[in-house]
Amino acid sequence: MDEEEHEKFLTARAASGTLAMAVSADPAVGQALVKLDVARTIVSLLESCQPELVHRALVLVTELATAAEEVEVNKGNAVHLVEGGVVAAIGVVLKMGNAQLGGIARDAAQALSKAIGKSS
Repeated sequence: MDEEEHEKFLTARAASGTLAMAVSADPAVGQALVKLDVARTIVSLLESCQPELVHRALVLVTELATAAEEVEVNKGNAVHLVEGGVVAAIGVVLKMGNAQLGGIARDAAQALSKAIGKSS
């Protein structure tokens, strides 16, 4: 990885971790991200197969599907992610063969499923 690629990686790692923490702290951040079509970015992170980026993206998926107190907000976020291809990208993660990421990926998929299945 050349210096420019390394800088991009470091930036993506910092940004994705920050977003996951921000959604956890304030679910309105998640709603704003959905309006900006965050699913495309999450899919890119998941498909990067870079363990640190994948981990942060999976945490972000889980937070988007669970952080809000309002069930309908979580459901809307989850629907956006599913329609944006996140489930297929989680499948890519599962094929990486990383047991730790596989467990986190299954948890993220379950969070999406639960969020979509719930209604007020």
